[in-house]
Amino acid sequence: MTSSAPRVDELEFDDYNREELAQHGIDLLQVHAVLGRQPVFVRNKRGRAATYKVIGPDNGGTMLTIPIAPTAVPGQWRPVTGWASTRGEITLWRKSYA
Repeated sequence: MTSSAPRVDELEFDDYNREELAQHGIDLLQVHAVLGRQPVFVRNKRGRAATYKVIGPDNGGTMLTIPIAPTAVPGQWRPVTGWASTRGEITLWRKSYA
């Protein structure tokens, strides 16, 4: 389920993950907002590119899920993709703040 939050000091973006996020209607400000508000970190399924899924609201209250992967730099994480959170993800987020 939920797990302790990894240390996220900065995010790594490049053309690939910017485009991947844009294809899902998510911009970089939203990614930063999710991480800066009340995120819940959930271990991702084995075999996925991202180690964690970050679930939380952006500044407008839209619930987003952003899978992140560690980089070679401690504290630096790479958003892999993102989407509007599913009902199950929103429920998980709500339960963590109940």
